[in-house]
Amino acid sequence: MISVDEIKARFDIIGQSAKLHDILKVIPQVARTDISVLVTGESGTGKEVIAHAIHGLSGRASEKLLIVNCGAIPEGILESELFGHEKGAFTGAIEARKGYFELANNGTLFLDEIGDMPLGVQVKILRVLESGEYMRVGGASVKRTDVRIIAATNKDLLHEVQSRRFREDLYYRLKAVQLHLPALHERREDIPLLFRSFWQEFARRYNITPAGITPEAVTLLVNYHWPGNIRELRNLTESLLVLDGSRPVDETVIRRYLTTQSAPSMSRLPVVTDRHQPEKIEIEYLYRMMADLKTELMDIKNLLRHLTLTAQAPAPVGTPLMVDPFPGKLLPASASSGGFADYQLERDHDQADDKEDPTLSLSDLERRAVEDALNRHQGNRRKAAEELQISERTLYRKIKEYGLDH
Repeated sequence: MISVDEIKARFDIIGQSAKLHDILKVIPQVARTDISVLVTGESGTGKEVIAHAIHGLSGRASEKLLIVNCGAIPEGILESELFGHEKGAFTGAIEARKGYFELANNGTLFLDEIGDMPLGVQVKILRVLESGEYMRVGGASVKRTDVRIIAATNKDLLHEVQSRRFREDLYYRLKAVQLHLPALHERREDIPLLFRSFWQEFARRYNITPAGITPEAVTLLVNYHWPGNIRELRNLTESLLVLDGSRPVDETVIRRYLTTQSAPSMSRLPVVTDRHQPEKIEIEYLYRMMADLKTELMDIKNLLRHLTLTAQAPAPVGTPLMVDPFPGKLLPASASSGGFADYQLERDHDQADDKEDPTLSLSDLERRAVEDALNRHQGNRRKAAEELQISERTLYRKIKEYGLDH
């Protein structure tokens, strides 16, 4: 049987914590069967990575792994996305279209954020799990599919069941095997390893030779609570490298970034508990509108920032230093083959073309950035959205807007 170290190397999983290793030890046992798996954990803990590992070690590895974020697809079209539709099934359905269950036949379907799935769609998911049968929207014939289901959620599904927001029968059908991923603050020993990996990744991507980071700064990162988990650490590392990586990063710099990361989030907005008072419902609605507007503005800002970063890569400066995985000292890059000086990035030809063509409009650049990100991640919308630092909902709209939904 494949070892934990082999799994980590094959699927680019980083960490040495006991909690992570306990999960990785179970994956080979689960992968060799077609049993349904429910992966739980806070947002940003790496649930999709676990799905890739299960699929990659299974007998379906040579077939497709399709990823669907149930929370990112508008409720009105989720059923069509999953099961497909026939021509004329609804306004705009000018041709028949296959759904994810049909496209993933003989492979694996990863249903992320399944806790956000509408009850009406849950019934049809249960039918597929039990019989392998489904019908396209607007269709009259029953179709069959052979798909292995891996589901994930950051919600307490048992609580959702008790609150009648999630079907009990589907819950127990999905959790034949449940893998719970620990929050990043529960595996603090892995933070320096993750930081170093992201630091080197972005140094290669943006062709930056970093100056280094002090042990005290790394200690601050280790002691931070990381409410956004690995995703938050990755985003912080990218910003830190691009904006301050050309000079030594110390505690003062790190504190500034952690203060920014700790800004109030949508989850801290007031919650209305008395829904019988119309004025309170209106206030809640306004709060949600404001939160959505803030998210949209941040997505636009991040997308513009991504376009700027990929259009110009700073030249290497100074003598690079690398961070020791365990705080205590700084090592010159020349002391290890893993030093930042060893990495040089060849500019993407498409990016070079963008720079050479001054006639491209902002919408042209935006379209190309979205298309390039999707191509780099083989159509994986979650990874493309993470690279562009926008929400999957915004990415979904951009795909529709630019006609990239093939």
